[in-house]
Amino acid sequence: MPPITRPLLLRYEKIGHREAFSPARIALAIALEADAAGRVADCRIGLSGAGLHGRRLPAAETWLRGHCATDCGPDATDLHATLANALPDDPPRARLAARLIGGHVAALLGRRPATRALPERAA
Repeated sequence: MPPITRPLLLRYEKIGHREAFSPARIALAIALEADAAGRVADCRIGLSGAGLHGRRLPAAETWLRGHCATDCGPDATDLHATLANALPDDPPRARLAARLIGGHVAALLGRRPATRALPERAA
């Protein structure tokens, strides 16, 4: 597969069981390229975690191509089905991965922020 050559939108997230050091339940990396209409032109998704070998998710990458932000939210049922097929031995992790991928792709395409705002610090 040729590398993406145009400007990228990037996101990385590690989900563990607590804030301190812990093995990652999921570590997710997304490199996304959007077209002028705000649709996914190309993407690369990497997933790993405790007990899970690092891997690309080509089925999810294929599903995302051509979709816009409103198609890709964390509740996108087709994306959930795609991840369930990609990780058949671990349904909870597949659901978590689908929600993270959908939410981050929607945020990268401008639908909404992927993270909550930090509270203001007192002066």
